[in-house]
Amino acid sequence: MKAYQKIITLLEILKEIYKPAGRFLVTKQEGISLQVGKEPLFTLSPSSFLFLGKVNLNDKLGVKNQKGADFLKEKEYAAFLKEIVSSIRRLNHLGVGYFCQDSAGEIAILKGCLKDTPFHLFEEKSGLANSRWLFVGNRAVFENPLLEIVLEKRKASWQDKWFPHFQIDLDLALTFEEIRQIADKYFGQEFFRWELKVANKGTVLGMGWLGEIEGLKIRLDLGSSLRKTDYHRQVLLKEI
Repeated sequence: MKAYQKIITLLEILKEIYKPAGRFLVTKQEGISLQVGKEPLFTLSPSSFLFLGKVNLNDKLGVKNQKGADFLKEKEYAAFLKEIVSSIRRLNHLGVGYFCQDSAGEIAILKGCLKDTPFHLFEEKSGLANSRWLFVGNRAVFENPLLEIVLEKRKASWQDKWFPHFQIDLDLALTFEEIRQIADKYFGQEFFRWELKVANKGTVLGMGWLGEIEGLKIRLDLGSSLRKTDYHRQVLLKEI
């Protein structure tokens, strides 16, 4: 599937430019894994998205070999990373989001996959009735990346602009104003589709649009110097 192959390419570019990511992004014969310790959180090949080596998320992500109005800012992404690489603090997480009408049932499946692994399932309150924000991994070492899984109950057509998606999320040692200035240079002023702002402090996170392939939206989310990853892991994430 072209979408998965493109994501593999984006992750290979990330680990080539930002060397610390190579600890967790492990190239394999079949593709690439997000791996913490000896265990992969997921393995992505050109034909499958395998969660914990047990569940294939293909159908849930809705990716199909089909023609469409595909676009991907791959060259701009590589150039952007080269400019900001010295300011990257960490790979915060990789993530997917997909429509799910039975979130309780889906969570039961995900939890079942965690048996005999060192990983745990956490949830951050979304504040949205139709959205569950889940994280998989081990939060004891906040420098290690997590896998985010967003479960979205379909209610309105606007949701199709955001789901299904794959995201790369980085923490940067830059103010959001500095991030925006560099992003504008490479991606244009329409790159950020949503921002998380904290009153009297500033913007903590911006969600940027790298492209869309075979219906799968591909995002680059960038956390500013205001982001407190350790607080997010230890306080906001609740084990379920």
